[in-house]
Amino acid sequence: MSNNIYATPLSNLDERVQSETSDRFYVVSIRKMMILSFATAGLYFVYWNFKHWSNYKHTTGDDVWPVPRAIFNVFFTHSLFHKIEDYDVTGERPAWSSDGVATPIVLIYIANYVLPRLLPSSRLVTLLSFLTIIPIALLLKKAQVEVNARSGDPTGSSNDSLTGANIGWCVFGVLVWLLAFVGVMAAH
Repeated sequence: MSNNIYATPLSNLDERVQSETSDRFYVVSIRKMMILSFATAGLYFVYWNFKHWSNYKHTTGDDVWPVPRAIFNVFFTHSLFHKIEDYDVTGERPAWSSDGVATPIVLIYIANYVLPRLLPSSRLVTLLSFLTIIPIALLLKKAQVEVNARSGDPTGSSNDSLTGANIGWCVFGVLVWLLAFVGVMAAH
């Protein structure tokens, strides 16, 4: 230690940054992600996007707003996936075509918004809207596999158990599913 009070600190401040980089994106097991995706009737997708942008903002210091990016994720899906593609804490991941996953997700979101406005309201339109949860979840699964592997936790074991809040959201999602089912059955 130097007696010079104006000297630069000798501490290695880079160690803190290195330990945080593995949390740049939201690591979650595929099992948990799929349970929450379907049990919450797709509401989990908003949270999933929020957590990725929130972690990204926290670790990089970039001036991004996670809440609007999560709500309006159709506009930010490609950007998020490009950031995931460019990141690899392991240095061992092969190239990943993020556009091949992001583009279908965006197209499904757009179709899910446009089709009900073009077609007359019917059971089929409502059913199709809810069924889009399946391809979106499967595409997000591909992205999550990349996130987990690129973050050094390929199985997502660090975030595999369901919390009380997760279960609460699942109960809420089941109510949404029930109301949707009643709505589809009651439609003319």
